Amino acid sequence: MHQGQLLSQRLLTSMRNLKENKGDIMSPPKPSQFAGMVDFGSNDTLSLTTSGALTEAFLSELKRNPGFKVGSTSSRIFEGGSKYLDNLEHDLAQIHRAESALFFGSGFDANVALWSTIPREGDFILHDEYVHASIHDGMRRGKAATNSFPHNDCDGFRSRLQNLIDEHQDVAEGKVFVFVALESWYSMDGDAAPAKELLSIAKGVLPHQNTIFVIDEAHSSGLLGPRGAGFVTELGLEEDFQIRVHTCGKALSSTGAVILASPAVRSALLSYARNLIFSTAPSFVTLAAVRAGYNLITSEEGQKRRQQLQKNIRLFYDNLVGDSEWANVKREEIITLPTERMQKNNTIQSPIIALVTLPGKANDLAEYVRQAKFWVNVAQYPIVPKALERVRICIHAHNSVEEINGLTTKILEWAKSQHQHQPPLSLSWSQPRSKQAVTLVGAGTQGTRLAYMWSKLGTTVYLLDEISGKPKKALNDVVKLRFKNLSSEKWGTILTGSFDMIKTALESSWLVIECVPENLEKKRAVLQELDSHASLETIITSNSSSFTIADILNNSEIVDRGRFANLHSLVEIMGSENTHPEIITKLIQETRAHGFEPFHVRKQSTGFIFNRIWAAIKRESLAVLQEDVASVEEIDSIYKAITGCRKGPFEQMDIAGLDVIFDVEDHYTAVKTQLPVGPRDLLHRMVSSGKLGVKSRSGFYSYKEEEQGPQ
Repeated sequence: MHQGQLLSQRLLTSMRNLKENKGDIMSPPKPSQFAGMVDFGSNDTLSLTTSGALTEAFLSELKRNPGFKVGSTSSRIFEGGSKYLDNLEHDLAQIHRAESALFFGSGFDANVALWSTIPREGDFILHDEYVHASIHDGMRRGKAATNSFPHNDCDGFRSRLQNLIDEHQDVAEGKVFVFVALESWYSMDGDAAPAKELLSIAKGVLPHQNTIFVIDEAHSSGLLGPRGAGFVTELGLEEDFQIRVHTCGKALSSTGAVILASPAVRSALLSYARNLIFSTAPSFVTLAAVRAGYNLITSEEGQKRRQQLQKNIRLFYDNLVGDSEWANVKREEIITLPTERMQKNNTIQSPIIALVTLPGKANDLAEYVRQAKFWVNVAQYPIVPKALERVRICIHAHNSVEEINGLTTKILEWAKSQHQHQPPLSLSWSQPRSKQAVTLVGAGTQGTRLAYMWSKLGTTVYLLDEISGKPKKALNDVVKLRFKNLSSEKWGTILTGSFDMIKTALESSWLVIECVPENLEKKRAVLQELDSHASLETIITSNSSSFTIADILNNSEIVDRGRFANLHSLVEIMGSENTHPEIITKLIQETRAHGFEPFHVRKQSTGFIFNRIWAAIKRESLAVLQEDVASVEEIDSIYKAITGCRKGPFEQMDIAGLDVIFDVEDHYTAVKTQLPVGPRDLLHRMVSSGKLGVKSRSGFYSYKEEEQGPQ
């Protein structure tokens, strides 16, 4: 086998592994797939390409420049420049009301150059978590420290800024810059940055005004503002956004991008941006297409196209959100619209509309509307978070009323079919006859407590963990708990071991409970392993405090999902739409017999019932501490005095483990983006410094070695 074959084999193996772990390999659609379709997918929002208007304007531009040379022949820093390029940059700066402009071959190149060059070592970059991949690539190449804030979350932004001031004296004293990276309209959600609010927060938090606001206007360029000049000019914030990136590949239907900034920034990019210095300058053909696009968007025709686009966007929302079934569709989260609230409040709408579906359903929706000859795109992980896959729609100026009506009709038809659809029950599960044992996978705090509870009536319990010695330590802790409670005379045997015992354990177990740490991929792998070994009568459950069983099973290879459920130690029992109803009944009966007080969670809920309530208590306790309203001791004391509980929130968090508490809160803030991030940040700082609570002998309190173990 020669070297080329070896390389190909390695790449194919890597891609197979990537598909198994992260989802589908990128595979662009063939032109034949969308030929003859109504376009609701491309970024040709003003329809300059579809209508032929750009082609006509481009040919006119060529006629105005007889004798042009196609190639640029060299890099911009040598003889690759031209008078035509200089004039174009000058005119674009005027259109966008900027001091100067610098042209790049693409928006990706522009962002990489900007973020790898302008922020310097010692500076900080604070970016919205949803900014474009090109911004991330640029930041990785640069030397400034980076941090994100939750998407469009003003409170989260304020918290991050305050953290920078508290932790870095140079920021507080105005000696370094904090660069803020935003997009005007975000490419996957279609929502707008709260620009004025973020500017106001920065001015209030940083006394020296040492922030540099930078915005990527890829999706707003040409679509709003005077003469299509963009989002910032529409808001009149040209002086507040010191650097802007406008791309030419969306509404302008060409290629390339321009960075709008001061002459000093322009000079620095020409001097230090490696991907500009070591690239051939743009050709005349590229520049002429950009000039032609700008001639169109700044004209009366451009204004008419913008107006028609807004009419079409409003029609889409009126059809979808105005339908009588939309409330049910939204309530059941069959489809959610990140832009729904924005479209009610803003006079100018983004043409990007994201239809976020339930996990695993985006492709189904896309195929349904494609069958009706409407082309739409699907965005999945890793482009968007795993739980937020969506159908991404782009409305265009050329879309007719009939086309928009047809698309929204098909979307609603599909949504209503999902609303009415009851998935078939698994028929493979049956009541266990001979199996009596319970298997616990994970011998941490929860596994230990569950081993104690399930062994109370003589039940044999298998307590397994991948870490050597952990099950035996857990068994010692169970023995201590038994000495504290001598009421039971039927203690069952607890058999400990590694995951190698899993087959033996499952042969005699009617129930297996996954109790590994709150890591989605880890839990998914464990459940998949259990499913491959357990017989059909074994019920498989997860003890997750934040992930639903549907979250865990999503993107797994498990086909028959009828025997899976969530089983939390209160005990709260939560199935999915596929869980066999008799399993819920069986779990309620058995848990009650073993001394639990079971509750049936009637609808899938991140955090179940109590954990959502408890999470709010923890979150507010952390916020009170972070705001210096009261100390740890004071908060715990008042909580115990009012509720009668033996331990306060901080004592309980220390016992559970601050790393575990952080993982749960991190998941909550990812799923429920409206939550404040300050409490999560406080937990992250403590975990990063090694303060994990009782297990590390240091958390919100200090502990002696003998205090470790269940309290």
